[in-house]
Amino acid sequence: YGTSYITGKYLLESALADYAKMKEDEGKPFQIREFMDGLNSIGNIPISLGHWEMTGQVEQLKNILK
Repeated sequence: YGTSYITGKYLLESALADYAKMKEDEGKPFQIREFMDGLNSIGNIPISLGHWEMTGQVEQLKNILK
């Protein structure tokens, strides 16, 4: 299971960074609580789908759709 946790950590950090960048680009402050609340509201889905839903970025989805 170890590699699954490492992969999940990487995907979560990637989503967090992209979300923070999106907020910065919008001129809004990044708040970790807002990110976590959004992630929790999405529900129990793969982080790649959550990443897309929260940021609109499709790069991670391309790997799923292959």
